[in-house]
Amino acid sequence: MLKRFKTEIYTYYKMFILALISIAGIVLMGRSEVAQNLFSGLAIFLLGMLFLEDGFKGFSGGALEKILKNFSNIRLKAILFGLSATAIMQSSTLVTILTLSFLSASLVGLGQALGIVFGANIGSTTSGWIIAGIGVKMNVSALGLPLITLGVLLLLMKSKNLKSLGYILAGIGFFFLGIAYIKTGFESYQNFDLNVAARFGGFWAFLIFFGMGVLITSIVQSSFATLTIIILALSSGSISYNDALALVIGTNVGGVVTALIASISSSVDGRRLAIGNTLFNVVIAIVCMVFLPVFKEIVELASSLFGFKSDDYALKIALFHTIYNVIAVLLMTPFIPMFEAFLCKFITTSKDDSDRARYIDFDLIPYPNTAKECLQKEVLHLFGNTITILSAVIGTSKQRFFTQRLDMDYFTHSKTRIDADKLENIYEKTIKNIFNSIIDFSTHLRAAHHQDQAFCAEIGNLQKASRNLVEATKNLKIIQSSLIKNANSSNAALKDQYTQIRILLANTLYDLKHLQDQNSPKAQTPQERTQASDNIQEGIKTIKKNLKKTNAKSINTIQDLIKDRTITSAQATSLLNDIAFSTEALKEIVTAANCIVKYENLLLKQEDEQDNTPKS
Repeated sequence: MLKRFKTEIYTYYKMFILALISIAGIVLMGRSEVAQNLFSGLAIFLLGMLFLEDGFKGFSGGALEKILKNFSNIRLKAILFGLSATAIMQSSTLVTILTLSFLSASLVGLGQALGIVFGANIGSTTSGWIIAGIGVKMNVSALGLPLITLGVLLLLMKSKNLKSLGYILAGIGFFFLGIAYIKTGFESYQNFDLNVAARFGGFWAFLIFFGMGVLITSIVQSSFATLTIIILALSSGSISYNDALALVIGTNVGGVVTALIASISSSVDGRRLAIGNTLFNVVIAIVCMVFLPVFKEIVELASSLFGFKSDDYALKIALFHTIYNVIAVLLMTPFIPMFEAFLCKFITTSKDDSDRARYIDFDLIPYPNTAKECLQKEVLHLFGNTITILSAVIGTSKQRFFTQRLDMDYFTHSKTRIDADKLENIYEKTIKNIFNSIIDFSTHLRAAHHQDQAFCAEIGNLQKASRNLVEATKNLKIIQSSLIKNANSSNAALKDQYTQIRILLANTLYDLKHLQDQNSPKAQTPQERTQASDNIQEGIKTIKKNLKKTNAKSINTIQDLIKDRTITSAQATSLLNDIAFSTEALKEIVTAANCIVKYENLLLKQEDEQDNTPKS
């Protein structure tokens, strides 16, 4: 629920910012033609960015997630992925939030995620080159209107890919049209001067413009939009070159606000990434301000090498933005392992031992393949917790009944070690919380992709598996008190019958684990995986038949005990009920296993976390 609360907080923040900009824009637009052009251009520009994001989300068809997972296992590749993805989509925010969600879902490691966001910083510099090279020097509105027209026509198509392409083309068109309006706003009033801060002196003026860069970027939540304003204002003479440098440095720092908000109530690794990204940008900004003369000399040298005109400050700003971020990433990349260790040491998990959902994240709902994978992992997490409760009920460890079949001799010296209150506490924390999160997430996931019936059926099976597991734990809770009560009963026959229940619970799980081990070779072709899945499902059917036979056999056994007056009729009734609840709990567990193994052969996985350590 906290992850959904994070999404709601992020939504409310965007609504508040939108309301703030709208009120300020309406007031200023009523008083100034310059403001009309500037705010209209900014609104159209941001609309284009939204169209671009929606287009790439729909057009990727899962490709973006697959590339992120497969192309970020090595640190350099992670940086290159962040760079290229941001350069293509022109949204470091989208890449950062997606990376944050993947990290929270344990699909990438912290070191890999740091590499991706560092690369996204470099990728965001391409926007400066687009504005300085095209926006300033061309009449981009002539390109914008045809692109918008073509994009809208494609939006009327039924094909999802064509609609996504329409969003992208319309987004680019709105982007160009917004640039034209902002450019007109600055050019229509040549005396429009933002150099008011200059009266405070060079140093203080620099800090004021730096703060303005942070503030503007945190409000519009787009470094691309802020850079557009900076370069167009510089080209019109509204600000000086030094002021633009300060604004650019501030833009880099302001860009972290969105990720910080998105990390609210995220996993501890998600918070580490957001704070690590913030520290990185703040520290590099300080270093750049201290050594600003050196950076300016590097820009001048590079400008002469590239043949830029000495007064072409728009291209110099784009060059400065690129050099600034490239140097920052080059300086930090060798120290990513140390930076990761620092973040892990000082940003730790909460002391609250509630076992909440680990993998599902509402930010992943637009990406169905990845969202389904995270839901599978969460159901497996719930499966593991159910087995933990079962082991507590029968009074032995998972490792014990996973590795050997247990018999009467073993349980003769074993005692149940958990009371009813503690079991209820474990259920509330490790089962109920996770189940509620699974149902909430999966319901929204199905609603978001309701047109894909096959996908919704798969999500429905995972929902069914989670319900089976919850029902199993409820049945285990019911028999737990009887197992404790009769574990040391003076009635030997009654004690033996309840020991047989514990043996049945333990050995059924052993059979289930053994079934997986027999059908899980280290290397599998697709055909072998299909065959293994079929074998496991057939084995599960056999286990369920044996449970039915055990239930029927127990009736005859208990009738004999009553005839021999070994147990009373009240004890017999209680025993029959407990056997029925035990076999029903096991049926629910193996049914859940049957649902899970249809997608991933990860049944009874003993490790909850995968090793995501990045390679050098």
